[in-house]
Amino acid sequence: SLRASIESTMDTSAAPLMTYLAQYKDHLELVNLDVHKQVHAIRAKVEKGSNPDESDDEEEKDDGKPIMVNIAQYEAAVREHMVARDAVLLDIPDAPISLGMFVVDCSTIRKLLVEKHETIIDMLLKHLVVLTHKLAKHMVKEFDEVALKLGEVPQDIEGVTAMREFLGQVPALIEPLEEDIQKMIDWTHLLENLEFRVSEKDFVQSWTVRGWPKNITDRLDSVREMLDERQDMFNKSMETEQDAFGKHLLALDAEAKTFATYDNIKQVDKVAKHVAEFNAKLEKAK
Repeated sequence: SLRASIESTMDTSAAPLMTYLAQYKDHLELVNLDVHKQVHAIRAKVEKGSNPDESDDEEEKDDGKPIMVNIAQYEAAVREHMVARDAVLLDIPDAPISLGMFVVDCSTIRKLLVEKHETIIDMLLKHLVVLTHKLAKHMVKEFDEVALKLGEVPQDIEGVTAMREFLGQVPALIEPLEEDIQKMIDWTHLLENLEFRVSEKDFVQSWTVRGWPKNITDRLDSVREMLDERQDMFNKSMETEQDAFGKHLLALDAEAKTFATYDNIKQVDKVAKHVAEFNAKLEKAK
């Protein structure tokens, strides 16, 4: 019949369209993908020491906990979405295509898929900048504490001894921070390799942190020199005090011998007064 003939012709004409549209089933999962949940899932897999449920662009406070990131897996996740984005750009045309009696415009779905991949890439790289900044702030805080301690001037010989002990601990304090610096450098290199621009503030902060170990090391010699000077000063002061104390003891000894000259009972009040004064001097000399 005519109806059947028309339906058959329509089915035949629509076949290329159906075949082409079936290819988009491969992209259906991405169309329905929640990019925030996807980013959090990636972070939970490759990152330890921070909360993946936090806002992606929120700078986390320095809670003192170490930040552990498997940077190789982090990079792989980013590059996976870069490759997928490029595949979309290659596979889906940006201009309408003719499929027999139909013309299909794929530009909207093409843009949607590309934007999803680019959003995930951007969120991951921005978060890596946040982690890098947090790690740098943590290191600056630690280095500042060491520098502040090195800036203290001992007020006595015990303080000199304590500072010398601290100098011996500095290498052990710096070692884990140098490991963190290398970690920060690796993260920064990834951002650079992926051509992700960071702020001038973050750039300056990164290079400032890299210079801290040398800054601390250069200060150690001047601190040692200061400690030698303070120790010499305290030693001389102690020698002077000891010399004065020795003379004071000789004077007390000479005064004690004068008690042998008291041989008159009438001098009892005078002797008692002298004894009291002498005992007070002995107490003060202890």
